[in-house]
Amino acid sequence: MKANHGPNFTQISCRINRPKPNAEVYLTCPALGESITHENCYQGCQPTNPCTHSTQYQSGCVPHDQTVFCQKIEFPNGTVVLNLNVDRTDKRLAGLWSCTHAGLESTKFEIELKSYSILNEIDPLSKPVVKQEEHESDTSEFN
Repeated sequence: MKANHGPNFTQISCRINRPKPNAEVYLTCPALGESITHENCYQGCQPTNPCTHSTQYQSGCVPHDQTVFCQKIEFPNGTVVLNLNVDRTDKRLAGLWSCTHAGLESTKFEIELKSYSILNEIDPLSKPVVKQEEHESDTSEFN
């Protein structure tokens, strides 16, 4: 598993070099909550329990194509790669993520919630303009 933090999104990549036949790649994530015994959020890039497309906040489901986006790539040599973009402003997605395939689990990767300054959202014009710090992308690679 590889992960790169951007300003608002974390990119996660799961790569299976020699996948077992008839064994899918699964992703576990915090969106389903601890009360759900089936922790796999994705089978391939298909959400196991997708949230309905609604303007209302929903918990206990995967906000697929809302704040988490998945792409599956299959190469001619059999390698399978799942690429996800995870919105770090969605509190449902903050926590531990991992990939599993054929009974093997990757190292877990933690996504932290991006916080915003409430003062900036309330009245951004009442304060002097301050140059925001640019943060280098954190890169973590897991085998």
